Parts: sequence; structure tokens; C-alpha cells
Amino acid sequence: MSFLSHAKHWRDTLGEFFRCAFVSRRYKRKIRRLLAILQKPAAAGVLQKHEKHQALSRLGQLARGYRDLRWHDAYALANGRWSPGYLPEDVFYTLVVPALNPFQRTERLRDKNLLALLGFPNLPKVLAHVVRGRLYSPDFRPATWKAVLPKNLNEEVVVKPARETGGGRGVTFILARDVPDYISKLMEARGPIDVIVQECIRQHEILATISPSSVNTYRLLTFRVDGEVRLLSAVLRMGVGSSRVDNSAAGGLACGITSHGELHPFAFDKHFTRYESHPTSQVAFAGMRLPAFEKSVDVALDVHRRLLPDLDLVSWDFAISDQNEPVLIECNVRYQELNFHQLCNGPIFEPYFDAIAKRARGVCLLGLVLPLTRER
Repeated sequence: MSFLSHAKHWRDTLGEFFRCAFVSRRYKRKIRRLLAILQKPAAAGVLQKHEKHQALSRLGQLARGYRDLRWHDAYALANGRWSPGYLPEDVFYTLVVPALNPFQRTERLRDKNLLALLGFPNLPKVLAHVVRGRLYSPDFRPATWKAVLPKNLNEEVVVKPARETGGGRGVTFILARDVPDYISKLMEARGPIDVIVQECIRQHEILATISPSSVNTYRLLTFRVDGEVRLLSAVLRMGVGSSRVDNSAAGGLACGITSHGELHPFAFDKHFTRYESHPTSQVAFAGMRLPAFEKSVDVALDVHRRLLPDLDLVSWDFAISDQNEPVLIECNVRYQELNFHQLCNGPIFEPYFDAIAKRARGVCLLGLVLPLTRER
């Protein structure tokens, strides 16, 4: 191995160490806050002795020396489902996600401007791409604002950063006539930017009755195991109050969806607070039948199989149009909101611990979860 190869190896190793240390500390602070909100001390515990032994044995397959069962306590205290099969978030984000989706393979999906070029179907209608500060038409030809904006300049459109919109950050709803000035001001402040301008989605009336101010979406988690892609978990994400986005960071809720497309009885917010009905619309969740759920699942499974053969765990966000068609808002391959899936649907990875442990190996040192292997 050459000197440059050695240097790159140690640079990558140190980078992975510091990333995992940061993530571990972040999620340990998060679980302390959640247990304080749930008003249960971490030491109280909710698992029986044999369940604790089983949970630690399973987690030991992933991270040697891991002894922290506070995530199990938090999930069970919130949803009433006691199980040793939950996966702690620090283990998930430091070991499991990098093993299933090696980060260097995920870069191509970070830019919403490029999804159509990659062959993704069912995308929202694009009005314009801004790439490194340059304006392009929907088919990536140089364009002018006059050519790409709708004829009705009083029509509302949505402007999104092409990269990193987690938690709804930077998503702006604006009149078409104001878009050129808005983009110019962003570029004055930040330099060349990457954004995408899209038509607003008119959502299905059933979803609008729950929260009319936000576009409410299905978060579908698909998982490739033993060569087959399957639906692992599904939740409905909803905005609250006058929020225009459904993200948990903006105060949104998530409610589990059955395999038949019906809502579970309870939804949860980011503080693990449970709701039987939507706090704004008062719509009850239990048994509500969702539109075009099976269609959305079929699209997610098909796209995962065809277009993402090298990535094994993908979260898909689908809106449902007023024409009862799924609209693919985005796919996520890094931060996938595991907490909502386990809150709403229980220990979703429980049947697959052995399969995951063959690929994700780590160790717990001084409370920090660190990887022992790194897939490429």
C-alpha cells in the first residue's frame, strides 16, 4: 500500500471515528431528554430480567459491550409494547445504516435536481432547476425565469434546497412572481446555490381532512434482505396547526399504517407524546383507510429493486394527489427517522437481527458506539 493509500485509509478511519462519537453523544443526550419528558428515570427499566438478557445478547451481536437499554424503556413506555427487539438509535445510525448504505454510495441521491435524471418516477412537476446558481428548464436546458414560471404569476409554488431539507429546513412556499427576487437574495447571501422549483401538490381530500395546511405523506421503509426488497414499516406523517410541512422537527405527528393501508389507533410527536386524534382537526386515527397506499408501496418496491441495487435500506416520502396518484417527494438513505417506525409499529428489525449482525459489527467504548468494519 502506497503512502497516499495509507494516508487516505487513516483519514477515513479517523473521520468515521469522530462521526460515530458525535452521533453516539447526540443520541445519548436525546434519550435522556425523552425519558425526562416521559417522567421515568432511566434506571427504572421496563423489561423483565430475562427480556433484558435477551436484549443485551442481541445488541452484543452488533456492538460488543453495549449495555444501554434506555431506548427500549422509552419506546415501551410510550407505546405500551414491551419487547427486547428494539434497536437503539445510536446503534442504528453508527453501525446499521453505514453497513446497509455505505455513505460513498449515497451521494448521488442527495441532490433532488438529479432524481429525474436517475430515472425516478412519480416526481412532482418541476418548473425550474437552479444548479450552482445557473437556471435550467425542467429538461436541464439554459432558461429564463419568464420561460419557466407559470403564466399565472399569482400561483403559489414551492422552492426547496436541492440538498439537505431534513426537518423541512429551507422549504418555502411563495408566489411565482416573487421567485426570481427570492433566489437572487439567496445567492447574494450564500453564493451559487442548488434549489428546485416545483408546482405545489394538491393532495387527496382524505389526507387534507387530517391536516389541510400541510401536504401529509407516507413514510415507507423498504429493506433488502436475502436478495428480496420488502416493505419493513410504514407511517403517515402529518403537520399540526398552520404548519406547511409534516416533519417531526416542525411539530408534526406520525401514525403507523397497517399492511392493508389503515391507520393504527395512536400517533406520536417527537417527544413521544401519544394522540388518539389529530390535535388540530380532531380526526380520529383508528381504522382510517388511506388512499393509494398499495400503489405507493408498489412504486417504492419497484424503484428500490431497479434503481438502487447497492443500497439496502431506503425511506420513501409519498404524497397522494387529488387524482389518487402517489407523488414521490424524496427518498432518504441516511437519516430515516427510526424512532417513529419503532414508536408506531414496534420492533421492526426484530426478525432480522441475525442478518444485520453479519454486516454491522462494532464495539461500545466509554459509552460510544464505534464500528469495527466499514463497507464500501
